[in-house]
Amino acid sequence: MYRCVVAMDIDGTLTPIRSSWAFLHHVLGSRARSRRYVDLFRYGLISYEEWVYLDLSLWKGLSYQCFREILRSIPWRSGVEHLKKLVERWRDKVLFIAVTGGFAELGERVVEELGFHEFVGTLVEVRNGRLTGFARRYVEFSHGKVEELLEILERRGLGSVPIVSVGDSYIDRELFEISDISIAFCPEDPELAKIVNLVVNCDLRSLASVLNQVIKYIVNEHALRK
Repeated sequence: MYRCVVAMDIDGTLTPIRSSWAFLHHVLGSRARSRRYVDLFRYGLISYEEWVYLDLSLWKGLSYQCFREILRSIPWRSGVEHLKKLVERWRDKVLFIAVTGGFAELGERVVEELGFHEFVGTLVEVRNGRLTGFARRYVEFSHGKVEELLEILERRGLGSVPIVSVGDSYIDRELFEISDISIAFCPEDPELAKIVNLVVNCDLRSLASVLNQVIKYIVNEHALRK
């Protein structure tokens, strides 16, 4: 039985790239056009669903293999081997979930390469090996990460298990709010420190060390209550 859950963002947390969406726009030369959609969403002129569609429409017809290889080229942050060892050490007692508004292809890598149990991310629609310009599934901008995480916990029967969350931006705010312990890792805005329990610098070695202490505390507390 899992003693706690670690829910971790990917873009900007596990990777030095703050946004896999922006990275793809940069590589594929669609950044200038995509900036118009950012402004439309920011000023409330389009919904997040519409923003997702408009962004993906810029890549309509792109080979899925090319799309996947671009995302596979994104590196992990320095010290990722320490986080991988932490997951290996605790994965029988801690459920590790990657929760991102970025793409599922990065989530797959977190499971395959770092040993996480599950992931949540945007799934693009592919037909005949090419992107259609639509999403099969996407994570809502503000509350989506929380909804997806709670759905996983309900499916696994873990509704009352302590949650430890790790993220780097205000998009993770609602995830922080439902967590027992919230950690801002390499935050893009210093103000984020005001709404979390802990702030960790931009080295995954440090994050692994902090998480190890937090997990130890939670597991020991659970043992004492039995």
